[in-house]
Formats: sequence, structure tokens, C-alpha cells
Amino acid sequence: MNERHTDTVTLDDSTGHEGRQGTAMVSARGLHKTFHNRRVLDNVDFDLHRGDITVIIGRSGSGKSTLLRAVAGLTEPDSGSIAVDGKVVFDDGNRTAAWASARADIGMVFQSYTLWPNMSVSRESRGCAE
Repeated sequence: MNERHTDTVTLDDSTGHEGRQGTAMVSARGLHKTFHNRRVLDNVDFDLHRGDITVIIGRSGSGKSTLLRAVAGLTEPDSGSIAVDGKVVFDDGNRTAAWASARADIGMVFQSYTLWPNMSVSRESRGCAE
């Protein structure tokens, strides 16, 4: 992951994915999103493979939540593509027919203080699925 020292988050797949075999669980290419003439996603590319642990860091307003919301289907990017398990679910401004089946497997835990104080992060994450 590369982060520019601007208000734009840029991710790429150049760190650690060389030679990876198989289809990425989540893949994005050329994601762009602008809010009120402010570009928050600028040509974002990334691949997440099974077993990957990924951290998205940046300043407030840099596009972290927008990126996650786009993958989860809660925000529409202006352009680019998103694939889940090799099926394109968003392409150049529109959700595709494949989104209907993929969305059941995608979730997002919102940043809030409603987490259970007696659970570890791991348990909290799994708790929704158990």
C-alpha cells in the first residue's frame, strides 16, 4: 500500500503480490470518487487474497471509509471496477448483475462505539457471523 502525502489515498498491488496464484477475493482497478469537487479516491488499485491482512491508514477525510463503503456497496465510485471472487460487481459507474449474489458475502463493521467491551477484536469480528 502506498499513501501519498495529500488528501488522496492511493493503493497499489506492488507490495507483496508478485507471483500470487489464483483469483483475488476482492480486486479494484482505477477507482475514482469525488465529493463536492474534492477527489477522495484517485485511481485506486488493489487485490486482497484469502489470508491477506490489510491495513488502510490515512488522515481524516483521506478516503479510507469511502473505499470500504465502495467495496461494501454503500457508496458508488464515479468510475473504475470492483471484482469479488473474480466476478465484476461494479464497472464504470454501475453495479453489475453479479452484485446481487456477491453482496450476501460482503459486510462492513462501522466505526462506532457500539462494540462489546468484553470481546477481543477477533471475537467481535467473528461474532456477527456466529
